[in-house]
Amino acid sequence: MSHRFRLGMASALVSLVLGSALVIEQTAWAYDDQVIVNSPGDGFLALRSEPTTKGGRRLAKIPHGTTLRLGVCQPTSNGSWCQTSYQGLTGWILDRYVVSVDAVTANRSRMTGTTSSGDRPVMVGGDPDFSGCSAFGAVRGLKRDGDGFLALRSGPSSKARMIDKLGEGDGVYLCDDAGNGWFGVVVYPPNPMIDCGVNEAIVPKQPYSGPCKTGWVSENFVEVVAP
Repeated sequence: MSHRFRLGMASALVSLVLGSALVIEQTAWAYDDQVIVNSPGDGFLALRSEPTTKGGRRLAKIPHGTTLRLGVCQPTSNGSWCQTSYQGLTGWILDRYVVSVDAVTANRSRMTGTTSSGDRPVMVGGDPDFSGCSAFGAVRGLKRDGDGFLALRSGPSSKARMIDKLGEGDGVYLCDDAGNGWFGVVVYPPNPMIDCGVNEAIVPKQPYSGPCKTGWVSENFVEVVAP
């Protein structure tokens, strides 16, 4: 059986740790690093057509808390200017106003007293031509003489903490694939009036932050019912 998935924390994490500016010492960025806009003062970060504030033009205002992926970076005396894309526009941002996703996760762990070991957000979207999650599935094949449930976990591993228990036939949106036999899912809600918000395009790719439960399940007990 073939599946269409797009690999990829942010909205939930941002509300927790980016209420005010987060100070992180960052000396260098790597291509494709994932970062979060950290500009609570203005509420946005300017995406510029050139790597300078003295030339070019402002292409867009990227809201505080938005997750981005970096392209090439150019060091300057004021910090580094890095290429990124936002809502179909490609331009430059100043790295003084972003923090790495890893730094935000670590900060959340310190604030809550919990460990992030094994935790991984479920990424959704990334392609304007497709819905936020690539398929819909159902829990299948639970053993009658087993536990009778499928564990929904915080990361793609049997060692990650269990968030919830899913039963036979429970529906899940298939949104992410860890490549190790674990699917990142958004759980179809008991109340069908609740919209999980993944049936439409979501750009850019980002951690799921909607009203439905999310986590990771073993692909051995999920059957795709609709692409």
